[in-house]
Amino acid sequence: MAGIDELRKLFVSTTTTAAADDDAAEGGNGPAVGLVQDLNSLNRHVFNQAGIELGEYGALILQKSLKQLTQTTDAKSTRFWGKISGTVEDYYIAEAYEPKNLPEDSRPEGGEPRLAGVNEYTYYVANRA
Repeated sequence: MAGIDELRKLFVSTTTTAAADDDAAEGGNGPAVGLVQDLNSLNRHVFNQAGIELGEYGALILQKSLKQLTQTTDAKSTRFWGKISGTVEDYYIAEAYEPKNLPEDSRPEGGEPRLAGVNEYTYYVANRA
């Protein structure tokens, strides 16, 4: 189980105080974050029926990780795509729509451009939430 100090990092705001003050003056609650899936509700209703068990704690940590991924990549939306159960570790897959902080396009000659066709989504894989 993760230590409390590791969990606190997930709840720390990544905005500067000047940006937060500007948003507060405009009546906002901070910078806008892209759409992040509600995993707690899905975990209770959908995932359990499909035989996927994340647990309440696991769903909460995974949702916070998706929110952090959305903030760091400036994606319009992220969602939990799936979980691969390995022999040593499990792998979590997240799907992001229109992430902006990606390296320059390095597709082969004649390949589809980024954010179009089969490259419309970007996938991230991690072995912990």
